[in-house]
Amino acid sequence: MTPGPVEPVSGTEVPRFAEAATFAHLPAIDAVTDYDLAVLGVPFDGGTPYRPGARFGPMAVRQASRHLRPAYHVELDVAPFRAAQVVDAGDVAANPFSIDAALGEIGTHTPRRFTMMRTFCFGKLAVLVEDLYFVDPDPYPGQEGAERGVRVELRLLDPQPQTGSVYSSARIVLDTAVWRVDILESVAAGPGSRDRVHYHPDMAGNEPGDRVFDPELSADPETWLAARLAAPADFLGDKLGDLTEYESDLAALRTEADTIVTAVSGLLRRVRAGELAQEPA
Repeated sequence: MTPGPVEPVSGTEVPRFAEAATFAHLPAIDAVTDYDLAVLGVPFDGGTPYRPGARFGPMAVRQASRHLRPAYHVELDVAPFRAAQVVDAGDVAANPFSIDAALGEIGTHTPRRFTMMRTFCFGKLAVLVEDLYFVDPDPYPGQEGAERGVRVELRLLDPQPQTGSVYSSARIVLDTAVWRVDILESVAAGPGSRDRVHYHPDMAGNEPGDRVFDPELSADPETWLAARLAAPADFLGDKLGDLTEYESDLAALRTEADTIVTAVSGLLRRVRAGELAQEPA
């Protein structure tokens, strides 16, 4: 019989004020042989001009989490720590004097099994950016073998009702994908080859249509992406229907296009440096 995840220590076994202050009394990362999710602290507030103190945030969050009773969520009908192995990965030893050095330490500290996912939410729309290691089980001719890079998806947000008190956090559900760009390179060709860069203009039920290869996209993915995000109505009209419902979201997307592309560029650098999009263990 396969043992389940190591869950948080119960308050009936160990007082909540005792033992090591891991997040929610979860096991430390080196206490288990494998895990699904890790909580990583980044005690850093370099560059804060007026009110520093975020460097104490991870410690404060762990202390506050001693009061959590996370075994079962009644409203959602789920026992989250029985569904996945969650661990406390400790803190990054972020340099308090150099922002550049601290960012480098944050990057190198991130365990390579992680997928670095960033989400930009705009009311009814969201942009999902993540690193990707992918082996197509049914590849196009000439597209065989492992690929790695960055995926960018435009998704619809599924509105969620407010539950709990007025202070409760709102659920955010990333739902239907309507457009996808895969900035991929074959592992065999190596970093900088851009030999698998493509996009999917059509998505149906979250399933992508055929890969579309555009020479301009392959030549300069970031510039190509920036141009599309700066004019989203040009390619979303037939996917969203009445665009008047999305006017404010499309305006916000245009405003934040450079921010999103910067995030994509940062992930691409880390993929090509071998830090992200690693082959699964």
